[in-house]
Amino acid sequence: MSYEPNPDSNTLFQGDGIAKFLLPEPTEKPLIARPVEVPTSVAPESGQNDILRVFGQDKLADAFAGGREAIVVGATLSTVVVISQSCDVQRQPFLTVAAVRPIRLIENTQRREDVKRIDRVLQYFALPAGPNIEESFVDLTLLYSVPRELLISCLPNRLFSMTSSFRQSFQWAIMQFFGRPAV
Repeated sequence: MSYEPNPDSNTLFQGDGIAKFLLPEPTEKPLIARPVEVPTSVAPESGQNDILRVFGQDKLADAFAGGREAIVVGATLSTVVVISQSCDVQRQPFLTVAAVRPIRLIENTQRREDVKRIDRVLQYFALPAGPNIEESFVDLTLLYSVPRELLISCLPNRLFSMTSSFRQSFQWAIMQFFGRPAV
């Protein structure tokens, strides 16, 4: 069995899958920047809340006049899996999550079978179909660091929680991908 039938509804663990998580998609297209917050002392007609257009990554630094700006990028509602250790989930201010993709997106049949083997495609970890998830894979190359409180607030969107033995396999996959010694 890969998934816990009744995970603790108040606790998030490494290997938990969260649905409807907003993932930004960085782009090479023109970006738009604007201040995150406008001081209340600035009148709206003063132009301080105007959008600043940025025409490429090379000009992005110019958008950060205030040090913290809002950047408009595309985003996708996606499923993510918690990569951070369970003990870190309880105490660290930022946690790491990885994107989950349906395995059906891999068109090549042999490649799809390779992804299902833990020793073949190290950047992916296969997730079998379960009550709330189709057969998928964790993409260890698509990682995001997110505030702990944001992730905890998404607990109602948890799709699955890995069993202890399946979580150990997941930990092994993480260790193999990120801990490969240089040759």
